[in-house]
Amino acid sequence: MKKEPLLVIIERLKARLYSVELKNTYRVTEKAFSRNRVLSFALTVLTIVRGHKLSMAPQRATFQNGLNKVFKAARPVLGAELGALADVPTASAFSRARKKVKAEVFIELNRGLCQDYYALYGADQEVIKWHDQRVLG
Repeated sequence: MKKEPLLVIIERLKARLYSVELKNTYRVTEKAFSRNRVLSFALTVLTIVRGHKLSMAPQRATFQNGLNKVFKAARPVLGAELGALADVPTASAFSRARKKVKAEVFIELNRGLCQDYYALYGADQEVIKWHDQRVLG
């Protein structure tokens, strides 16, 4: 049975995001994200991507609900990484964690996302291209 392309893209993105190689490449120092903290590398990156608009308590609840929906199938594999957050990170903790992430991680994640999108949807000719540009309209 062939998987839905969107699910494949989400699985690949999740695998990249939680990979040790990505963390080691895009953390500012070797010591950053070396210990188990409430705000892991992946959770910090996801919080930044979502946009930090609320105080940490409502932000954490909304974020955790979203994670539970999207990554529900990954819970047996990732275990505690996606478990309920026992401690609410403070705004200061988020600010410190954010400083430990290199900005280039977002470029890398976007590049991988775009490659997967065009590879999976382009294979079925669902994405029409002209001179390597997507045709809209």
